[in-house]
Order: sequence, then structure tokens, then C-alpha cells
Amino acid sequence: MKNRIISTALLLACIFTLFGAYPASAETAAQDGFEKAVLDYISPDFRVYSDGEYASTAGFIADIYGLNGISREEENTDEITYFKAARACLEVLNYGVICDKNSDAGCLSFAAGLGIFDGVPARGEEKVTAADATKIYYNTLNAALAEPVSYSGDYRKTDKTILSEYYSIYFDEDVVNANDATALTSADARARDGSVRIGTRECISSAPDSLLGYNVCYCYQEKDGDNILVAMKKKGNREQELGLYGVDRVEDFKLYYDADGADKKYRLDEAFAYIYNGKAVIPEDTSELFNDKSGRVVLTDNDNDGKYDVVSVKAYRYMYVERVDTYKRVIYDAISGDNIIDLSDSDCKYSIKGADGTALTIFDVGGGDVLAVSTSAD
Repeated sequence: MKNRIISTALLLACIFTLFGAYPASAETAAQDGFEKAVLDYISPDFRVYSDGEYASTAGFIADIYGLNGISREEENTDEITYFKAARACLEVLNYGVICDKNSDAGCLSFAAGLGIFDGVPARGEEKVTAADATKIYYNTLNAALAEPVSYSGDYRKTDKTILSEYYSIYFDEDVVNANDATALTSADARARDGSVRIGTRECISSAPDSLLGYNVCYCYQEKDGDNILVAMKKKGNREQELGLYGVDRVEDFKLYYDADGADKKYRLDEAFAYIYNGKAVIPEDTSELFNDKSGRVVLTDNDNDGKYDVVSVKAYRYMYVERVDTYKRVIYDAISGDNIIDLSDSDCKYSIKGADGTALTIFDVGGGDVLAVSTSAD
């Protein structure tokens, strides 16, 4: 019963599930979200986060120098050009000698070679858009710092970055194998409360239940003996989403799927893991996992060897709410007296969300509401 997981969705309209391909823009959106999370962690007050079409010179200069703790004010309120942005970024990264010895075009080219303009169509004298300024900030954080090697202005490129040197922030890649409720190997091997384990590294996280079983690129900060998760995103996984109703059986490391005339089988890794409604399980009878007809199964190949490493089942039951006892934290079904949701156990970890994903409390649920409820096997 320890850390039992109950997830409840308040359905305000019709209930339906779509199974299909993810849009091509999903990966771009994930990368943009990852970059913004890193920037927000460093400083949530960047002035280019505005509705304006272009970044101002004053705002860009103050923000780019602020990345490594330097206060620099610029009176020019005109929009900044890509030429001037390149020079500012190089100075922040200690490449001032390049700025002294090269033209605007030369500086722009050198900055591009450091990756500062990756994903940005640097156009010389044109004005930098606010969106491009955000990308330039992120790239500058990850570009190689220079250090002097002589008094004559010689320098060398290092393997240090602003993130590593000034913030003790680093990047890595591995599989999320545990959170504070469960682990892929067993529910007992979970990470400590409020943490997620990625490979062998445990990180404090504000959302430890996300991306379990996926290979991720992640960013973390070393602070006071702990690792703090700054951002993470999926990387290099192969996924297959199936309707729960069509799963026939799992046998000889194959999942057999039969629905709508389709008869398919999917290869599973010999060490594959089951996740049922958010918690790892080792079922004696695998058919028990697929008895529910409402829900979905997501197969994840997190090492790209052609075999799926994780079988994640998200199964639901539905309730038509009769009443809610907020004092005892119990929700009663109007149709079946046996179908209740009891949230009173102190070991019960639960969440209630609206149809749009908004976090709710038990006080937001009332008679006449329809709920989709998923409960872990324990």
C-alpha cells in the first residue's frame, strides 16, 4: 500500500482516446521547452521575453552579460543587430581578442563556429528577433569559454562553459529508471522522496513521476552535495502506442495485438519492465494487466536495439459522482456503491486533474461529474 498512486481526471465533455503518430513539431516543441526551462532556471527575468518583435540593444546587452554575473548597462534602446549580438556574445565568452582583430562579418562567422547561432538564421545588419535572442542566450550558455595563454592576447578554447563554470550545471543522457514511487527493477528500489534516478544519478525534481522508462537528455545542477534536475526531454526513443482493448497476451518476449482486423506482435527485451498506472509490477499472470478495456499501452524501446524495454499500461475505470465527502476524502459513485475513491490513506499519492490537464483538488469535484480513474496495482 506504500505510495499507492491514484490519478483522477475530471471529464467535462465526451470521453475519447486517439491512438496515432505524434506531430513532427513535437520534437521541436520539446527542445524549445527544454531550452526555456534552462534559461528560466538561470534567470526568469530576461527582458526579451516580451511581445515585442525584436530584442532591444539595452535588454540584450544587460541579459547576455548577466549570464556570467556581469552588470552591464547600455543606453541604446534601438533593436540590436546580429552583428552586434555576435560581438557581445564573444566578449562574454572571453574572446575579446577576436572582436579586436576582426570585422563584424568575421566576428559573426567566428561566433557561428562556436555554435552561438545554431538554429538561428544570423543575418548581419538585420535586427534580432526576440525568439532568436532566446536561442542565442541558450547557445551562448553552452559555448566553449576561452582563456588567455599569454599577455600578447593569445587564447585557447576550453571545455568549460558558462553553465559549468558559473552555475555548476552539466548535461548528461541516460534512462530514467526510478522515481519516488517506483523503479523499473521493482517498486522497492524507488528513489528518495522528491527525486528521480537517471542512470545511476539521483536528482531532486519538482516532477519526479515524469518520463519513467525513457532515455532522456537532461540538465542538472550540483549544489550543496545534491543534484538538482533543471530540465529533461526524451531523446532517441522508439515508441508504439496501442489501445488496451486490443492486447491479446504477452508470451515468449512478444506482445500480441489483435484489434480491428490487425494481428501484430511486438518484440520485447528479455529484461523488459511492466509499469501499471505509474508503478512497476511483476505480475504472476500478465493477462491481469490487460483485463481493463479502457486505456492504452505504450511500448518504449529506450536503447534502439529493435526490442521494447518497457510495457507501460494506463488503465481507467469511470465514475459518475454521486457525492464527495471532503472531510473523509472519499468520492462516491452514483451507479455502484462498491466503486469509491478513498484518498484518506496517508501513503496514498494521488492527483486530480481537469480535462485540460489543470491541477484540481477534491473540493473541485462534485455530484454529477464524470471521472476517469487510474489506480496502481497495490
